[in-house]
Amino acid sequence: HVNDGTNRQPTICGASETYNFYRWTSPQFTTQTYSIYVTYQLPTTFKSFASGQTSLMGRTDSTNASVQYQVYRNNPGTGLTACGAAVSVSAGVQSSWQTKSATGAADPSTCSFVAGDSIVFKIDMTANQNANAYVGNLNFTFSNR
Repeated sequence: HVNDGTNRQPTICGASETYNFYRWTSPQFTTQTYSIYVTYQLPTTFKSFASGQTSLMGRTDSTNASVQYQVYRNNPGTGLTACGAAVSVSAGVQSSWQTKSATGAADPSTCSFVAGDSIVFKIDMTANQNANAYVGNLNFTFSNR
């Protein structure tokens, strides 16, 4: 009964969609945040990130839920640096998956990454009063020398 709405399972994907995802929900009255950290070390052949190609897919089913992500550059010598502000992916009642690209200073192509650095994604899902926040595909593209 995956994705068919039976046995009290929510139907969260369309008829032609199937996604791997993580769901966060909280019965608490006050907003609770669940954070996922994804780290990828760039290879020695790294050249640059492709502009406008970093994105996250998310979905929310209530005004009591939201999904956002923030990109960080982790350099072995200088430590962790935020790349711009957090990117809002989904908030409120959404009937379909939302995909939001990092733009401006939040785009890793503008954040001075070099070979050997790590890109770190902090994905925040918030929920309260039994709302659901879903996170799916994380995408980024880079070129090599």
